[in-house]
Amino acid sequence: MALIQTVLQSKPIYYIPSIREAGIAYPQSIPENAVSVFTVSWVLNWNNYTPVTVDDMYTRAQRFMSPRFLSKIQTQLKNEIAQVKNNNMSSLFSIQGDPILTKDNKFYKVSITGEKAVFMGKESMSTENITYQIILKKVNPTDLNPYGLMIDDIDKDINRNQSWWNYAC
Repeated sequence: MALIQTVLQSKPIYYIPSIREAGIAYPQSIPENAVSVFTVSWVLNWNNYTPVTVDDMYTRAQRFMSPRFLSKIQTQLKNEIAQVKNNNMSSLFSIQGDPILTKDNKFYKVSITGEKAVFMGKESMSTENITYQIILKKVNPTDLNPYGLMIDDIDKDINRNQSWWNYAC
């Protein structure tokens, strides 16, 4: 009887879709490729918006911000949302090249370079070549954040083709 209970009892399994090579899955381990993909996805979400989508974009982006970083930029975010809506601004960001990842014990630093175009209505206002330096920290995965990563800080280096626009992110 004990043998039947042991056989019928559910057991945890590891399921890793699309794996290209054999390996061992370690708990709380995040592959470097997953960190890069997460960061690229977050930056694209953060920088591609219209007046209609800006509220949803910031809501999605905030889910993955650390409390420290969110408290640092929350007032600025509210002002930016108002500016986007009042001035009918849109942003389009495209990545140029692969992200560059460096790793620390607690943090990842991902550099992403791309071109950001800003429009007011249908008129192009600026085009910027931007390199984002994103600091991510590892956290325990949750239902809301299954990646186990949070944006802890952002720095950007801008090479502007037209310099009228002084918009933070």
